[in-house]
Amino acid sequence: MPTAIEEILGTIRALPSEDQRHFVAALLALESTDLDLDAVLRAELAERDRIEVALLESQQQLAEANHMLRLVVDTIPVRVFWKDRELRFLGANQLFAEDAGEVSPDSLVGRTDRDLVWQALADRYEADDLAVIETGKARIDYEEPQTRPNGQARWIRTTKAPLRTRTGTTIGVLGTYEDVTERRRLQQRLHDAEHIEAVAQLAGGIAHDFNNLLTGILGNAELIRDDVDADSETAVSALEILRAARRAADLTQQLLAFARRGRLQSQPVDLHTVLAQTAKLSAHTGHRRLTVATRFQARRSIVVGDPTQLGNAFIDLARNASDAMPDGGELLFTTRDVVLSPEEAARLSPELRAGPYLEVRVVDSGVGIAPEIQPRIFEPFFTTKPPGAGSGLGLAAVFGCVKGHGGHVSVESAPARGTTILLLLPIGQGQARKSTPVSMARVPVESGRILVIDDEETVRAFVVRALTKSGYEVTAFPDGLAAVDYFAVHHAEIDLVILDLTMPHLSGEEAFHRLREIDPDVRVVIASGHSRQAAADALLGEGARAFLAKPFRAYELTQEVALHIRRPTRNPAPAAAG
Repeated sequence: MPTAIEEILGTIRALPSEDQRHFVAALLALESTDLDLDAVLRAELAERDRIEVALLESQQQLAEANHMLRLVVDTIPVRVFWKDRELRFLGANQLFAEDAGEVSPDSLVGRTDRDLVWQALADRYEADDLAVIETGKARIDYEEPQTRPNGQARWIRTTKAPLRTRTGTTIGVLGTYEDVTERRRLQQRLHDAEHIEAVAQLAGGIAHDFNNLLTGILGNAELIRDDVDADSETAVSALEILRAARRAADLTQQLLAFARRGRLQSQPVDLHTVLAQTAKLSAHTGHRRLTVATRFQARRSIVVGDPTQLGNAFIDLARNASDAMPDGGELLFTTRDVVLSPEEAARLSPELRAGPYLEVRVVDSGVGIAPEIQPRIFEPFFTTKPPGAGSGLGLAAVFGCVKGHGGHVSVESAPARGTTILLLLPIGQGQARKSTPVSMARVPVESGRILVIDDEETVRAFVVRALTKSGYEVTAFPDGLAAVDYFAVHHAEIDLVILDLTMPHLSGEEAFHRLREIDPDVRVVIASGHSRQAAADALLGEGARAFLAKPFRAYELTQEVALHIRRPTRNPAPAAAG
């Protein structure tokens, strides 16, 4: 049978916890003479104090743990969320809440994807959630779209796993994701760059072969024209062949510009001057209702490069913009200074270097370009113009020119909203040169021995005929090995060598070095339809006299020969057959 003290303690402990301490304190205040009861009550009061302190400490530790968990979840550089089996949000981190357009994760609790900004994607998200919950298997690293509060479409890489209790019961789904939009964009740019480079290699090879053929066509047509009466039908036909071949030669030059295999001059060029000239030309030759304006804000407008290629690039851009405004409109050329950080340069292109650039924008108010077409506009032969209205090489040549100058080109456009072509060109040093007239008339020496080394039969035949007609003695070989063997025996008789760069068995570079070993003073003019700038520049640096780009005309050939041939001091020997 319980004692009185035990009954009192039982009564106290039966009270709500928040009342127990107050009841014990009230009993002690009565100042009972029962010392045993007094001692028990004081012990009970001390126990109540200890329990309350322990409870407060536990609550504080729990609050600190929750705070640390929230801090960790919010600090993780990925989005985190978790849902119950009914796909209602139980929690999330701050990054996820911001993506959903909410101020804090607490406002997400109890809601579903159908209540958020990406409700149009809710069916897709919930199907994935249910599959994870029902199968108990995680879905790892898959990409899917997402809509942000501002309406912007993004791409995310998601992982979802079953949310389980300690006993293994699945009570929901835990998900994480990261924004991979920028990564996808860079991967697409890399893919596009690789695609363009592959097309460029093909274009360069085609241009090389065509330049060899056009050298023979142009040269022989010119020789035919010069050999017959100017009023004859043969002369008229030769002129038509020349016109067609020159047009073809222009196209191959555009192909080489796109392929970045055209030989570039390297000199300071003031792009403000080039742009001003382009704007003036566009105003005079464009539609009567076309308004052309410039807005030059760049303080530094000098780039180092080829003034002809740069000028042609901007003329192509202006012509393309004018074609996009058949009923008139506005064409604007703007410039400004830009300094790219390493991160910005890498984001734009893996080939781009950090540093100061001149930004040029060519802006038109024309019909615009559809998004699905934009990735292809810099490809050669791609055009939206009707047959006969364009070759599709203008923008391809612009792309190759800018890339060849170490720059970057991109497009911003939308249907009926105009187009902006943005170019970045590295700032250069020096002062732009003023153009000076160059006399085209050169008088050939009309004597001397010339060795021609070219594997293309039509080129050899034309060169031999043109030089022979000018009074030179010519020996020609289709192979570098045979030509070097001949030169080893007859080098004292040779006054000039015309050497192709691309040949089988022995390349032009190798042949040049062997010729120099035989005769260090040998005079060599490099001729190539590929215009491999690095190889040509290297040989020019080692002593080659000049570079003659195919296709060349008869007068261009004789000019270079007259400039660089060694003037003979002896009677010429008979020509050998090659």
